[in-house]
Amino acid sequence: MRKFIYLISIISLIFVTSCTKDIEEVNPDYFVYWENIDGSGIRQLNINQVNSTYFNLEGIKTISVTGKARVKKNEKKLRIGFKGFKIDQKPYQSGNGFFTMVIDGVTYERYE
Repeated sequence: MRKFIYLISIISLIFVTSCTKDIEEVNPDYFVYWENIDGSGIRQLNINQVNSTYFNLEGIKTISVTGKARVKKNEKKLRIGFKGFKIDQKPYQSGNGFFTMVIDGVTYERYE
């Protein structure tokens, strides 16, 4: 029974990790520094090929995550380390000339 559970765990792990790809294979437009500043706080995404970071400061609450950035092939989910984000809008150039994307309902602007 233990061997069966171990085998199922390994197969599940392979299945889950095979659904994502490195960002450069899907859409390199994600690579850069993204920021959102509003009345409630500061959110930052620094996405690159080696080590990406997510930082969120709201009042006295701070969240910081570091790790490899990966995205699902269909560009519906972004993952940095073990933190997952829903991609509401892929990176696009808005009417004002800035690149914008929407992650978890938050609009980020691109800074180079």
